[in-house]
Amino acid sequence: MSQTPIFSSQERSRVGLPRWQETNIREKVSDAIIATRDTVAQVVDKMWASDPPTSHFEDWNLRDLLCHVSSWAEFCRDRLRTIEAGATKVSSVDVAAFNRAVYQSNRKTPLSVALSDNARTFADLAAAGRAILSRLAARRDLPTGFDLPLWRYVLIDGFAHPTQHLMFHCLKRGHLPLFFSLERQCRSRFQWFAPDSRSAALGFRDYFPSNADCTLFFENLRPDIRNEAQRDVWERTLLASLREGSA
Repeated sequence: MSQTPIFSSQERSRVGLPRWQETNIREKVSDAIIATRDTVAQVVDKMWASDPPTSHFEDWNLRDLLCHVSSWAEFCRDRLRTIEAGATKVSSVDVAAFNRAVYQSNRKTPLSVALSDNARTFADLAAAGRAILSRLAARRDLPTGFDLPLWRYVLIDGFAHPTQHLMFHCLKRGHLPLFFSLERQCRSRFQWFAPDSRSAALGFRDYFPSNADCTLFFENLRPDIRNEAQRDVWERTLLASLREGSA
């Protein structure tokens, strides 16, 4: 039995939902978050043995990556709960300071603990998303810090952001088969949430208020890769959605 759509076709167009979407958006968002949690575990399983045990802030290892994406998923979860409780204003966050504090406070965290915390946090975010998106999925006027429908805000730290970091880490460490496997695995998820079926395979720009914001995001995370072929893969795959007419 098919589910009753939350939005009419006109509403879907207005709030940026995929044209063909006829299922419950909160379940699709939740599924994407849980799939991302499982993808994290998959990457750790394949990379932990060769990943460096030590790191510095400009060159994270798997532990640092997990703690980073977990902390932002936790931040998103807590913000959803605050909005659910009726908040109309929330304090801003210094992103750079937040990221450095997370790195410093987790330098001695074992990878196994970071992975366990990641799994729990993403499950919590999926649950928080299901709770609030059934009522407020289309709202753009909520205190998220983004001019986006709430369901897209949840997907930033539940799916788009961690996926980008995972793919970047695979590329940075030279795990190209795993990189391409993740690209194929995640492509359909990005396509499903894209507002147009013809959108680029990885439509990261759909999760940012403007192309400029998205470009800045990626410029700040561009890998310092000396191998020109690998850098070209990064450019073509992860920045494809920023290029007019790209495949």
